[in-house]
Formats: sequence, structure tokens, C-alpha cells
Amino acid sequence: MSKAMQTLVSTLLATLPLGVAQIGQAEAQDLQSFAVVSGQSLTNTGPTTIVGNIAVNPGTSYTGAGSVTQTGDVFIADAVSGRIQNDLTTLYTVLEGRPTSQGQGNRVWPKRLLTV
Repeated sequence: MSKAMQTLVSTLLATLPLGVAQIGQAEAQDLQSFAVVSGQSLTNTGPTTIVGNIAVNPGTSYTGAGSVTQTGDVFIADAVSGRIQNDLTTLYTVLEGRPTSQGQGNRVWPKRLLTV
């Protein structure tokens, strides 16, 4: 999954009801606790506040953490980050398969628009 798609899907996690995806309740709740999910690397360039967990997988690079104020845990290239990455990919695949209702490439949910 590309970085842009991961960012887009991560943003949607906070706005979609848990029942939208065809993944288990436990996985959806786990995903909801992650504020940032990255594939190869995560770079922070200034003072940042992150509310939630961070996962990087399969990559191992997280730079700029010194200026991050965070509530949550950091998971880098471990079993948790791998599972979260897989769950996020499953969620994206399920959402991508839904029919469009506003032109080619757009997915619509109440008050939310996802362009892929």
C-alpha cells in the first residue's frame, strides 16, 4: 500500500463507524487506537502532538521523535505493528471494493469523501 493510501485510510479510521469494515471487532478497535501507521519510515520535523499509538512496519525508521509529545505506545517492526499494518491493508481493500456513488474513483460515506 502506498504512503498516500496509508495516510488516507488512517485518517478515515477516526471517522468511520466500526461496522464499516468486514474485519473483526477486536481488530477494528485496535486500529482505532493508532494515530499513525507507516510502512517504511516515519519522520517528524517539528513540535508535534500525537494522541494514540504509532506503528511502523515493515520499516524501522522513526526520526524526530524527540520533539513529539505522545499519548500512546510506539511499535516498530514488531508483531503488533505487523498485525496493525495487515489489518489496515484489509480495511483499505474492503473500503476500496465498495461501489462508488460520486464519479469514478470516489467513495462516499455520510459527510466523508475518500478519493483513491
